[in-house]
Amino acid sequence: MAEPSPSWARRRRWRRALTRRRCSGSLHWRAWWRACPLFVPLAEDGWTDGEVPRLVAEKYLLELRRIGVDTAVLGCTHYPLLARTIADVLGPRVAIVDSADATAEAVASLMASREMLRPPGAAPRHRTLCTDVPDRFRAVAERFLGRPVGMVELVDLQP
Repeated sequence: MAEPSPSWARRRRWRRALTRRRCSGSLHWRAWWRACPLFVPLAEDGWTDGEVPRLVAEKYLLELRRIGVDTAVLGCTHYPLLARTIADVLGPRVAIVDSADATAEAVASLMASREMLRPPGAAPRHRTLCTDVPDRFRAVAERFLGRPVGMVELVDLQP
């Protein structure tokens, strides 16, 4: 399990949620946790392939490979950009689970059950908001999404 940051690791939200799931079912498994804070700036700066991200991934994940984990849950929105490097470091027998995909599927299912989906054939509408440095946000968002974002609006969340 690769966690997004030390603060997430301290809060242990993933641990509590997975422990509840484990205790409520008949599955028997163990989980190991790793905070990987350098993955975030690597992803944001486009350093997703090559020697630098591989060395960082090895530093964070080599123990998980040694232990023999069979699944790695990418617990941060930035990690899918490093999924290939993470998979290379962990090895071919480790399944990589993108938590963003699982979340998107759950949200789509919920929206469908509440009849909140866009009608078939209707053009999507996007509005992009950020709280700091719109040009930087746009560049990172386009790298993550793999498509142009267009205008980014700067907003202040303070009342």
